[in-house]
Amino acid sequence: MKGTNLGKNIRDYNFFSYDVHEALHLSEKEREIILECFKNIKLELEQAIDKHSKSLIVNNIELFLNYCMRFYDRQFITRDHVNQNFIGKFEKIFG
Repeated sequence: MKGTNLGKNIRDYNFFSYDVHEALHLSEKEREIILECFKNIKLELEQAIDKHSKSLIVNNIELFLNYCMRFYDRQFITRDHVNQNFIGKFEKIFG
């Protein structure tokens, strides 16, 4: 990744600093997307190395990380909505 945009921007993927107990929950469609990313990375790694190899591998890793960022963001937004609904119901009952 050295010398690539991904290498420069790797710190932007802040989910690396999440608690080890913070799992990423995926829908079936999201799981398929992640597996497809892995498949593309694996296929590229199995190819003979040429002048495009590095950029294609890094681009596929970056795509994978961008999807992870999207799915983590979705997860936290969903969780916030669930918590807000719970708090609202609690306030109606006990408020």
